[in-house]
Amino acid sequence: MGWEPFDTWPGGSSEGGAFRGRSEPIEAERRGLSGLERLQLFFQSSPDFPDKRVARRAVLTPNHLYVARMDGTEARVARTALRGVRHMGRLTVLGVVDDEDVLLPRRLGCPLQDALVLQLGEQPPIHIPFARVLGLIMTLITGLIAAAVFSEYSYATWRRHWGMGLSTSESSLGFYAGVGVCLLGLLFFLWIPTRLVIDETGVTRRRGFIPWMSFHYPPEKFSGVRVLPVYDQPRRGGRVLAGHGVVLTFHSPMRFGSMLPATRTRLRNFGLSMMGTSEAEMFAQRVATLLSVPRQ
Repeated sequence: MGWEPFDTWPGGSSEGGAFRGRSEPIEAERRGLSGLERLQLFFQSSPDFPDKRVARRAVLTPNHLYVARMDGTEARVARTALRGVRHMGRLTVLGVVDDEDVLLPRRLGCPLQDALVLQLGEQPPIHIPFARVLGLIMTLITGLIAAAVFSEYSYATWRRHWGMGLSTSESSLGFYAGVGVCLLGLLFFLWIPTRLVIDETGVTRRRGFIPWMSFHYPPEKFSGVRVLPVYDQPRRGGRVLAGHGVVLTFHSPMRFGSMLPATRTRLRNFGLSMMGTSEAEMFAQRVATLLSVPRQ
């Protein structure tokens, strides 16, 4: 069902040799990458979607998609093994069942890309933000603290003391503390705010107000979706039902935005009313449909 090697490109052309057998008819083809595309893909490269695995040539036939990647590897995948479409900046990601996804440079009006999107359909993804307000508050607090520290221990004073060999003076140590607070604020800005993007190719966790880091999890990592009760803990003891939460469960414990491995993660909470219960059920069903996992 997944990727497999091949000897000859469809249509009788091959980058490594002459035609050596019957080939499939070509429905669409794209060749090469422009210098601008290579530059854009280089800056968008990530551990989950490295630019070296992007297709530099692709040929679509009635049964297969043939791909030559930027790292020189060539393989084909059956069109029946493709699942879901995601557009990520300059990339169009085509999900492959139980195998590596197809990475195509995104091009408007490309016949090959349009044919695959038409075949697979393009379900709208689910976007779930987390801790954006917390990240903003922590960034502002650290910024105010840094401003107060630098007003007392300025850069000019540190330079003067540094030139005098007083690198461990009170003013120098205060300046170092201000730099440390700035770095902490930058960490809050780039790490705490999180957004989950769920579509047919899997779940992507993007961190930071500027989503500089992302982590992708294919659908095969997940075992199902549950709707579970959410309780409040009153001060005098006991538990009070507060609503319902939609939970995504994993096949095996893994780190999913947490310090320690877990077996599930909560996606969203809904109220206790009939409307909230209905919304929770609809949301859970939509997640299950996109990821092709059962409702548990």
